[in-house]
Amino acid sequence: YEKYSSDEDKNKKNKKVPASNEFEELYQNMEDTVDLLYTKAEESAAETNRAVTAQANAEIRRGKTVLRTDLAKLVKIAKKQTKGITEEHLLDRTERVAELEERIEKIPDGVSLGGSKPHKSQAAELAQIKIETLREDQIGSVDPSHYKHTEETRAFEKEFELAKKRQDADLKDISRGLNTLGQLGRAMDNELGKQETLIQAIDDKVDRGNQDLRNVNVQLKAAIHS
Repeated sequence: YEKYSSDEDKNKKNKKVPASNEFEELYQNMEDTVDLLYTKAEESAAETNRAVTAQANAEIRRGKTVLRTDLAKLVKIAKKQTKGITEEHLLDRTERVAELEERIEKIPDGVSLGGSKPHKSQAAELAQIKIETLREDQIGSVDPSHYKHTEETRAFEKEFELAKKRQDADLKDISRGLNTLGQLGRAMDNELGKQETLIQAIDDKVDRGNQDLRNVNVQLKAAIHS
């Protein structure tokens, strides 16, 4: 794939990607996958066996489908990670996504024409993001309208309160049930204690009866042999 890569692309790949930067990690993984698909496309073009070529092209098309899905994820991540970045940084991300998207669509797969984009452009969607910066006179000021209730927030708050009341009622029912079970457990424990006392008394009587019976047997044997 060397002939498809510019020196700038190679320099980007050689940079160490911070483990905490989700955008850079996914971007690098997608770059590597694109390189592999281009290599597979070159091998497919040189293959003379049509069956092998058809199978390779099918794998390439599946790979491109996965890359398009990952591209949407990449844009989503870029939208979330706008805090603390400059407009230049965002523009650089947009250009890189656009280049990556173009490379994906240009991978030969035996069906689609290179450069065609029948689906929605992810780079164009990312380019719509704007970073709002505060002027010095705006720092520390708060627009009260940002905290005004809307119909949606009122409905959400009402739904939350109802759900909280239902949860409290359920917790009370559970508490009452646990209290009843506790009382039943204590009652069963007391009853078992009483039964144990009775059983012990019966055992004692049986032991005394057995001893008396043994004594009688000894006396009978002595009377018979005398």
